[in-house]
Amino acid sequence: MRFHIIGTAHELQKASNPDTSVRDLLQECINVRNVALIAEEAEQKVLTFGQELIGADNWLSIDMPAEEQKKSGIYQTLNDRADRELGFDGYYRVTPYLYSSDGQRENFWLDRIEGRCREKGFANDVTVLITCGLQHAPFLAEKAFLRGHTVSWEECFPGNKKAQYGVFRIDKD
Repeated sequence: MRFHIIGTAHELQKASNPDTSVRDLLQECINVRNVALIAEEAEQKVLTFGQELIGADNWLSIDMPAEEQKKSGIYQTLNDRADRELGFDGYYRVTPYLYSSDGQRENFWLDRIEGRCREKGFANDVTVLITCGLQHAPFLAEKAFLRGHTVSWEECFPGNKKAQYGVFRIDKD
């Protein structure tokens, strides 16, 4: 199976956002890849650009519900993560990646995606587009690659990092 991961800011996924950069990137991917499913780190109740573009039948919320986080023992750790740290000139914003807890969430996402693909009987030549928080993209890509998938990933956020660095990609050799 081919996975293309788009790391972004969650507010850019929402269909109500006037910034359509994620929508435009998803549409570009749909136009040039054999996309069978869009899986998003978004709650079921949040309308996303991905859901609008692919339709409810081929869209999947991969967000790990709170009850599942509690069962896995990561709920409190995830909810206590710092979003600011003290620097020499005051507090500044941080987006920490919690290697173990976020890693468990990413494995949960992959299990959900693989399960849906089996349910739908998708062939290995289709692409699953995944949108997730920016910090997850490289770690999720590595986990998917280690499961035997062909993986590419890129980032989508205000600014033009893509023009400077292009698309990051992992190939099996």
